[in-house]
Amino acid sequence: MKIRNINPEKPVVSDQNHPNLTDPLFQSRLKAARFFHNTILTKTTNERQQGLEELFLADLYRRAGDFISAEKVIKNAEHKSLEPSILRLIEYEKHLIQAQDTTYYQIDQALVEL
Repeated sequence: MKIRNINPEKPVVSDQNHPNLTDPLFQSRLKAARFFHNTILTKTTNERQQGLEELFLADLYRRAGDFISAEKVIKNAEHKSLEPSILRLIEYEKHLIQAQDTTYYQIDQALVEL
């Protein structure tokens, strides 16, 4: 599924699949994900590496607890020709999504744990 086919205004999170939906922290993370997603859709970003936009967007959705959208974005990135370093980070992000982990991680943590 292409990133343009995922509607940032209609997140997949709901009271049933997201226990922290009313938490202001998660609301702000979801708002950031929507903002960045809309930025990608209007092409006001300057992507320098294939898959980088998707990696950032998936991370925002994951940290907001919208694991379904995060997984869709990651699947989109996997269809691109990616540098090995980006591919490693995509794999780590997939692991975090599957674990439904909303924790913040630094890139060097991800590279060490891979």
